[in-house]
Amino acid sequence: MIRGINQKDFEYFQHIITNTNMPDYELDICESIGSNPSNTIGYFKGENVIGMVETRETELGLEISLLFVLPEHRNKQAGKLLIEYIKKHFVFNVVYAHPYTVEAEKFFVSNDFEVDLEFDINDENTVIFKRNVDVKAS
Repeated sequence: MIRGINQKDFEYFQHIITNTNMPDYELDICESIGSNPSNTIGYFKGENVIGMVETRETELGLEISLLFVLPEHRNKQAGKLLIEYIKKHFVFNVVYAHPYTVEAEKFFVSNDFEVDLEFDINDENTVIFKRNVDVKAS
């Protein structure tokens, strides 16, 4: 199930993250994800959030500022379903992200995003992806 998150979901996710063995760079990435519940959507297994995507509206379109799936739930479609949800329910000409890792870059490319190094002149050190969204919001 995919839905917006609340404070309880955020606290559960943070608790799981602090008790999961993962590289420091991943801990840094997910330290604040979900801290602004109004901009965060979660993927749930039962009542527990196992992945989150945080978005923000910018002058360039809709930015996926963070996307994180707990390590034991990766490669099981959670991230893909979160991306599909955004494409379907948010009406923007462009949806883009700044992936932090090679794995994240491969994930976005596998979900129809394109590499565009010149899209965001304010973030020249990060590979940027964009996707034209032709789907109307439901």
